[in-house]
Amino acid sequence: NSVNVFLGLGLPWTIAAIFWHFAATCEPGDRWSATYPQQALDYPDGIFVVKAGSLGSSVTIFTLCAVICLGSLVLRRKFLGGELGGPAVLKYGTAAFYVLLWILYIVLSIVLSDD
Repeated sequence: NSVNVFLGLGLPWTIAAIFWHFAATCEPGDRWSATYPQQALDYPDGIFVVKAGSLGSSVTIFTLCAVICLGSLVLRRKFLGGELGGPAVLKYGTAAFYVLLWILYIVLSIVLSDD
């Protein structure tokens, strides 16, 4: 999971921070200065800004999807004798269900985001 966090968040933020440090420039009155007036006072040449948001809804959705996923693994163990394998219909059905949980998480996270 830490690899996903690094590649999904850390790497893009690092690239953006390096770009803003070496390549990006701002001038008083431009769009960046108007969007981030307090940072424009402290960093007149510009800086990479990420405003803090709420992770509450995303964490809640993720937790619900994770509990549903774990519950399905428990049910597979109880009724099929294991988490993996089994009849092809149930095997591919479970895989499709997990993909749908992933899509549900993404869609709900976007819909319920602060922006």
